[in-house]
Amino acid sequence: AGVILLFRRALCQSGDFELQAEAASDFDWGGRLVSASVKWRGHSLQVVSVYCPNAAAARKDFIGSTVAAAWQRRPQCTIMMGDWNFVPSPQQDRRWRAAAQTGDPHGDAAYAAALHSAAPGAVDLWRFKHPGAKAFTFFSAANGHAARHDRAYGSVALAPYVMSCKCVPAAFSDHDMVITEVAPVLPAAARGPGLPRARLDFMASDQ
Repeated sequence: AGVILLFRRALCQSGDFELQAEAASDFDWGGRLVSASVKWRGHSLQVVSVYCPNAAAARKDFIGSTVAAAWQRRPQCTIMMGDWNFVPSPQQDRRWRAAAQTGDPHGDAAYAAALHSAAPGAVDLWRFKHPGAKAFTFFSAANGHAARHDRAYGSVALAPYVMSCKCVPAAFSDHDMVITEVAPVLPAAARGPGLPRARLDFMASDQ
């Protein structure tokens, strides 16, 4: 397992973005969660990258312990994104090649309940922007199954600033990307004319 957070160099050098010093609590040493505290144009955010285990018991434990601890650090200003390996609703978020399945054959309800308990108030940002739509981010070549495993969650207070959340194909993976665009609270930092130049014309004078 492995997760990573990447920030554009231009953003880090813009003057609008500040990456806080890392802490030991920012990492799950099993390699399935990493977080960072950032400040950007009026937002003070905890950004979290998540990769839930494939094994059922380990997944539930991971959500109830590691994910819960990350969310509880900053429940009002957190974005969590990654591969959750389950879906919130089998009917809306899964597709089978054969006839539509009934019930909950993958046990999604138990993991959804675990996440609700671990991160109360977390908003599924794609579903927030697309209430009745269907989209999938994981595609199995073996059996044609598709599922919306990859999602971004945000705090309730952050949801009004979400401008868009979309699933984008990724040719290099069997998972699609989920891209979330967040509006700033404050405008970009003003760029003034700079410091006044010293007058040096006196150096050319004979007097």
